[in-house]
Amino acid sequence: MDGSPVSGYYTLYYSEYRNPADIALSGLPMNYEDANFSSVGMYELRAEKDGKPLKLIEPMKVDFNCTKIVDDAAFFSMDDQTGTWTKHHDIEFSSDRASKSIQANAVIAPDVAFAEAGAWNMSMTSQQLDDKRTQIKVDENAWLNYKQLKADEQPKGIISCDSANRTFIIETKHYDHFQRQILINRMPIQKWKGANSARPNNIKQTLLAEGSSDPGHTYPTIVKGLNSPNFGVYNCDQVYRIGESAQVKPIYVDTKTGKTIKNGHVACVMDLSYNGSFSFHPNHLTLNKKGKNAVLLFTDQKEIFLINEEAFARLDLEGGQHIEFPMKDVTKELKSSDDLRKLLDI
Repeated sequence: MDGSPVSGYYTLYYSEYRNPADIALSGLPMNYEDANFSSVGMYELRAEKDGKPLKLIEPMKVDFNCTKIVDDAAFFSMDDQTGTWTKHHDIEFSSDRASKSIQANAVIAPDVAFAEAGAWNMSMTSQQLDDKRTQIKVDENAWLNYKQLKADEQPKGIISCDSANRTFIIETKHYDHFQRQILINRMPIQKWKGANSARPNNIKQTLLAEGSSDPGHTYPTIVKGLNSPNFGVYNCDQVYRIGESAQVKPIYVDTKTGKTIKNGHVACVMDLSYNGSFSFHPNHLTLNKKGKNAVLLFTDQKEIFLINEEAFARLDLEGGQHIEFPMKDVTKELKSSDDLRKLLDI
């Protein structure tokens, strides 16, 4: 940190915060001037040697895969000392916003014969329908792969399948698993020379990387070359202002014991309409009346309580500032952001 050069091995730490659960447990502020952030992805870079923090001599360039394509997104960095954000520049996504196309090629040893030229190219195109669903269309070879899968090999998260058009609607969170099962792990064996021939064991399969010879292979959510001049936290964000806000002074009640929780340390309001989490003193919250709200309460004794979106929706926000929040003790359940995502059903 004093600017002297470091030689030898050091440890580089990289973290991503991609949803309200990650953001809530990170403790990172999501306020910008007099507005809030709706993030399309944050990342954090740190490094140390022998337990001591380092700083960068030259900027690092990061190709970051945002959670979705949005208008008016910008790139920000956070001051570690003050928690304030500085805007660096607007973010421009690829001009190909509609879909992405992926192709898998089989690299075959020279002594393997084909029954049909080009039979081993497989591809699929996808289009994100909303925050949770993606539509995928596969070509004939990939469809043959799918039809050969056994029950325990089926891709996760298939919502519907249109066999006439070889089109699927899947849960977006299972996109990578779907791609792996359809394009990478398997090949249509009936395309080998000799209908009953076994598939050779010397096949290597590759997924063409972006910028390869496949001109249709694009990832429109990737923002290339984000400049990170220092170790720290960087954010790709939309700035928004709460429309119809409510000022609330909660009375937190443990649903199991019926007792009031009086030792609150910090409360996190997660408006699931946006990708963010906003921290407040537990005695005074500002929230979106029409938002899909959930609240985490952290106590001085390191207990964690939650009111989820469903329970919050039953509250009467018009009944005055002092509102009773029925809180579930999730201390034992909540060990990671994945646990919180399950509790929030996101």
